[in-house]
Amino acid sequence: DLGISRKIALVTAASRGLGRGCAEQLAAEKCRVAICSRNDAEIKQAAEEISANTGADVLGFAADMSSADDVSRLLEDVRQSLGDPDILVANAGGPPPGTFASTPLEEYEKAFNLTLMSAVRLCYAAVPIMRRAGEGSILAITSLSVKQPLDNLMLSNSLRLSVIGLVKSLSNDLGSDGIRVNAICP
Repeated sequence: DLGISRKIALVTAASRGLGRGCAEQLAAEKCRVAICSRNDAEIKQAAEEISANTGADVLGFAADMSSADDVSRLLEDVRQSLGDPDILVANAGGPPPGTFASTPLEEYEKAFNLTLMSAVRLCYAAVPIMRRAGEGSILAITSLSVKQPLDNLMLSNSLRLSVIGLVKSLSNDLGSDGIRVNAICP
């Protein structure tokens, strides 16, 4: 028992993979969980399966983390459906693979919005809520590439380090407010 029963958790990019795994564990701890992905049918199915397996309240929302409007709408939908999140798991699917030479310049901006700005936007929405509550937890899922760049992952290697900088800075800024901020690097 982690003492988080009935806490409200938001996990992004959670129809499968690491996001779904996080959502399943939070639901097993009896959190009330909101999950999202770009595909409405997949996220609704994932929410139903996780809820059936754990007995927890799990709601699925369609949202593209690279879209500022979708992030805002997602937070509003979560507030109206479950309440303000106590726990935020900022996750986003990786940008496409490629080398420097094979990656078109316009792909950097797309990857920037997906990888870094999604985390920034989610934190901008969650931090004031957590400050008012005097507690909260933010977890950013990044990659082992923040320690050692991986071949053919120019965009991910470049931008996930930015997420680490954000997380470390937020940790320093928010610790005195009772808000834990961490990253995991699978």
